[in-house]
Amino acid sequence: MDVARGIHMWRREFGAGTNWTLWAYYDANDQLTWPKNDYPKETRQYDAQGNQTERALFGTHDEPVMDLSHGYHRVSTTYDERGNWTREVYLGTNGLPVLVKGCYAAISAQWDDRSNQTEFAYWGVNGEPVRGPDNFHRRVIEYGADGKILAQKYYDAQGKELNQPSP
Repeated sequence: MDVARGIHMWRREFGAGTNWTLWAYYDANDQLTWPKNDYPKETRQYDAQGNQTERALFGTHDEPVMDLSHGYHRVSTTYDERGNWTREVYLGTNGLPVLVKGCYAAISAQWDDRSNQTEFAYWGVNGEPVRGPDNFHRRVIEYGADGKILAQKYYDAQGKELNQPSP
């Protein structure tokens, strides 16, 4: 029992392997409850390699709720064949993309054969290029044979190269 967080008990369920698929908090009456600094119920899904493909939040009546610190109900993630994430899309309670931190609804990444991130970008609710909180749309990273970063280039949403992102 965690009285300080308003929890009488919690339940965690596991899918195949060691990844948990449900985490829920209950009050003394065995009802879902809002713990301090958390959500009554969180679910997760995983692919065959154990990569988390979905995370969703729910309220005390199993209704979809928004993550108040980030502004989404569910995040959906895809991966490449090496297990590197390639895209995350943030969705509202209606299942449509929503803006996170007021500026992007999705992020994407590309990776080289050594699993070094070579590109990172922010996208809007309709898949359009947008500037993220780092004040750039896309970052392209070049690596040397030793795997060390040689150069990073930044671009705005119109594809124009930036000298460097400004805060």
